[in-house]
Amino acid sequence: MREKIRNMDLRLTELSGYLHISRATLYKYLDLYEDGKKRGIDPQVRKLFDYIENTPSIGKVNVINYIITNLTEPEGDDNLTTVIRRYQQNSGSSEEKIKFIRNIVETSELDGIIPYLNVCIQLLSKETLTEIEYEQLAKFTLFRDSVAGNKPVEQSKIKETKRKLKEEKIHAQNRNKEEF
Repeated sequence: MREKIRNMDLRLTELSGYLHISRATLYKYLDLYEDGKKRGIDPQVRKLFDYIENTPSIGKVNVINYIITNLTEPEGDDNLTTVIRRYQQNSGSSEEKIKFIRNIVETSELDGIIPYLNVCIQLLSKETLTEIEYEQLAKFTLFRDSVAGNKPVEQSKIKETKRKLKEEKIHAQNRNKEEF
């Protein structure tokens, strides 16, 4: 990939500027792409790399046009993609949070608790709360502190939850077999 970019007379510094990412991030994405670890690359950048890789006789102008047409967003746009990109480019951004955002977007495993978490986040910013809201926040705080501190959970609850999870897996596997 790097060689193909060099052959286009496109400097990596220039490309990182067009993509609004740091040179270090671009180097990281290039390494991942060349190692076949495409999942760790921003999807938009990965699409650009695939375009470069799969387009014969590609040139610098083609790449710039592709970026303008497919990857740029209007100035001042605060859509989710822009907010996440800004967060990723922030030197203080947490790799764990970026991984979590990616997992939320790419899987449905957490869909059931997202509404609950959204309500809790709203409650945290409210100045006054009802008794019910205090109770919900108390449950959230206990959950958060338990997970963050890796506090022990009753063994009987773990066994029961494991049993239910195994049953759900078996049911899901049977549904998948029936679909074929």
